[in-house]
Amino acid sequence: MKRGITYSFLFWAVFLSCLYMQGNPMILIGHRGAAAVEPENTLISFEHAIRKGVDMIELDVHQCASGQLVVIHDYTVDRTTNGSGYVSNLTLDQIKMLDADKGQKIPTLIEALDFIDRRCKVNIELKGKHTANLVAQTIIHYVETKGWSYDYFVVSSLDRFEILHFNSFLPVVPTGAIVENILVPMIKKLPFKYLIIDKKNVTEDIVNVAHENNKFVLVYTVNDPEDVEALEYLEVDGIFTDSP
Repeated sequence: MKRGITYSFLFWAVFLSCLYMQGNPMILIGHRGAAAVEPENTLISFEHAIRKGVDMIELDVHQCASGQLVVIHDYTVDRTTNGSGYVSNLTLDQIKMLDADKGQKIPTLIEALDFIDRRCKVNIELKGKHTANLVAQTIIHYVETKGWSYDYFVVSSLDRFEILHFNSFLPVVPTGAIVENILVPMIKKLPFKYLIIDKKNVTEDIVNVAHENNKFVLVYTVNDPEDVEALEYLEVDGIFTDSP
């Protein structure tokens, strides 16, 4: 009996030690929801990603002509809907008349957040100009009136002006710089919590220096299992995928 207890103890000690050595698992981020399976940046795309167990959903926002934030990646509606024209030149009523495939409409940011309803975290990418303040005000509203916390959000952008403007307006929300590539010495100078980098250009040095400077490394867009294994080896913190 004692020998059985000893063997059991040793098994669990080794098992837990292995888990500890593996560190935290990579977080899984649904890129525009589940863009490879459902129309990107739509409610059914978000639902598919949530059902697959993502930790976070990434979505993109522009401001339309009537002032609302709408969830769409491109500056125009041409690629993802049956319409044409710049998002910034179309009112919400005009945008809501468009088909984003499978009968889906382009959602507003408010519609998207209400639909996600704290079932996972949300990475809001600032795509259009003048989106920083509006996104900040929206997040404050959800925290103060709808039971969300600031920890549910990450805000990112390619546009340094917009993301810095957001930082100055709502510094409690973590932000991310999206880069295709970056020189290692520049990492410590980034005033952001997240470094979001193209999978083709992430290296062990980039990951190590980011971690040494208390930054998280998220990698886009990862759809190949072999890439997932390579990124796990590099100990990146998360991946964006079209196929959660």
